[in-house]
Amino acid sequence: MTEPIYYSTQVQRVRLALEDRQLSQALAYLQSIVPDDEQRKREIAYLYGWYYVLLQDWEAAIQALSPFVQQNLAHPGHVDIEEVREIHLEREKIAYFLLYLGIAALNLSLYSDASYHFAGCLCLLRTRRIPLPSVRIKAHYLWGLASVGCGRLQLAIEKYTRALQLCRFYHDQEEVPHVHYGLCLTHQLRKEYEEALKHGQEALQLYRERDDKQLEAWSLYLLGRTYRELKQYERATAMLEEALQLNQETTNAPLITLMICSSQITLFLSLDELEQAWAKCQYLLPLVERWEKRKEYMHLCARAYRAIGKTRYKQALRSSEKGVRMIFLRAASDLYKRAVHCLSLVQSDVDLALLYTEWAGVLEAQGEHVQAIDCWREAYQAAQREEFANTSMIVPV
Repeated sequence: MTEPIYYSTQVQRVRLALEDRQLSQALAYLQSIVPDDEQRKREIAYLYGWYYVLLQDWEAAIQALSPFVQQNLAHPGHVDIEEVREIHLEREKIAYFLLYLGIAALNLSLYSDASYHFAGCLCLLRTRRIPLPSVRIKAHYLWGLASVGCGRLQLAIEKYTRALQLCRFYHDQEEVPHVHYGLCLTHQLRKEYEEALKHGQEALQLYRERDDKQLEAWSLYLLGRTYRELKQYERATAMLEEALQLNQETTNAPLITLMICSSQITLFLSLDELEQAWAKCQYLLPLVERWEKRKEYMHLCARAYRAIGKTRYKQALRSSEKGVRMIFLRAASDLYKRAVHCLSLVQSDVDLALLYTEWAGVLEAQGEHVQAIDCWREAYQAAQREEFANTSMIVPV
């Protein structure tokens, strides 16, 4: 099997060559990589899609990107890549394909890549004065979603707010609930819970008016999380249960299942109901183990492993027997290790820093002080990388 560090170095060389538009060099690097699992094959397919867009080989780009764009995992909106076949102006095609590249990167949890592509799309629309309102709106709110994944919450608010302004200006109602959904998520992460509730309830109402059950479940999940943070536990429990039931009755999508169950575990831990939390962990764990091999689920799998790890850690703190406590701590440490592995494969240093910090606490409780120091160091380095990314993001022209 290819060594992970060597593979990541190869992929980074491809990215740098593509950003510099050194297409022959990028192709040579791509052809030298032999992906040895499904996850890496998907990432290489996306990079080939990027290469074909720069080459302006539109048919090859459609073939490469279609699986990522059509599956629509990472965001609530709908995009049909086939519509680009009806576009005849080259500059408009480029704008559409930059949008598709961003969506493909989102679906692979490559948030920095996604931000790069959405920024490029908006820059092209602005500088070339291309009148594509729907593309402009999507690029703004999807850049907001990518910014949330990277932990750039202020930028996310700006992008979502701009998207909402554009929806009103162009009288475009199609994307409005998706923008409210994103604003709910972002305000919640910023601990601005009243604003989160306002936008979440607006999104929920609009999805119900459209009879969109899947996105109704997503909105219920977000509102449940928000009520949990407000310590309104009964309302949080009811909304999360309704979201899970609605999902199971419709698509039974794994992504929303991971999100809801992880949030329910956190809710039970907040209520100090360890038995119920562990029962939900036992339900969730085999699902996570099944889905963690898919890169598009990596970020959510990391959060699920973190929730299960926190449960094991609380069980350890609750135990009065040293032997049992150490068993729980080792289990918690193993779960945090799995979470770090999943998150190291996506572009979210802010979450990685949090994971390493919590894992260090578990290791200290085990008496593994040297390993704990290593985790603290990794947490600091991830936080530094995130701070650098926030101040030096390259926007392509």
